[in-house]
Amino acid sequence: MLMDSVKLDYSLQTEAKSLIHTVFGVSNGFYIKNGWNVLPYKVPYSDNNSNVYLPELNYINIFGSYIKVSETDRVLNMSESAQCKQTWVKAVSKALHTNNLFAPLTENKTKQLQKEYIELLLPAVKKIKKTISIYKNKTFKITVIPTQFGVGLSFSILRKDKLTSKTLDIDIKIRNDAPSCLLLEGLASSISRGLYEQDVKNVGWRETESISDFITKYLLDCKDYTPTLAKISNKNIKVLEESLTT
Repeated sequence: MLMDSVKLDYSLQTEAKSLIHTVFGVSNGFYIKNGWNVLPYKVPYSDNNSNVYLPELNYINIFGSYIKVSETDRVLNMSESAQCKQTWVKAVSKALHTNNLFAPLTENKTKQLQKEYIELLLPAVKKIKKTISIYKNKTFKITVIPTQFGVGLSFSILRKDKLTSKTLDIDIKIRNDAPSCLLLEGLASSISRGLYEQDVKNVGWRETESISDFITKYLLDCKDYTPTLAKISNKNIKVLEESLTT
């Protein structure tokens, strides 16, 4: 049987892809609807990793014709072809490079982070396989992608069709200022969110997040973990609800 593994992947391209993912979340209203604050990248980081930080780039020029404009908002079209999405990656990569916003990791820093991620995630995988039977005989291949911008944490989602494979590939993106323990939340969310969404139709983000918060704190034994639902702001949600009723 293959061994569980954790590796680090960081490049200008991974940074660009992460930023594109974040821009979609801002454009379609996901972050504001769920209580995140979207802030300029240059403001000082706070200890709230649910803030979303964006560099000041000309996104209208970068995404151009891929932005649908309605009377009320601009929304990026996520249904575009793979070729179009590759065009976005090239454009965002160029913008980051031109504006000196990409800082590659040194070899020593890469080794240090990879060691830290392995020591944190492999014991967590062991607990998951011991506790949740559907993962008992699976091999986990986790790729951690550090990011400079965007949300503190994001991750790929496992769904039922993936469970037919003996090897489970999971990507976890974590912002540089976020504590490494958030990787445990990323792992917990990846293994639970997709399955629960398929079992319970029309389930909301807060319901799935409460499950991953519980797994992170009590199954993966992250004692100092503050649940995401305890950190996000309800102010944005209240303002949004009021605007929809006026």
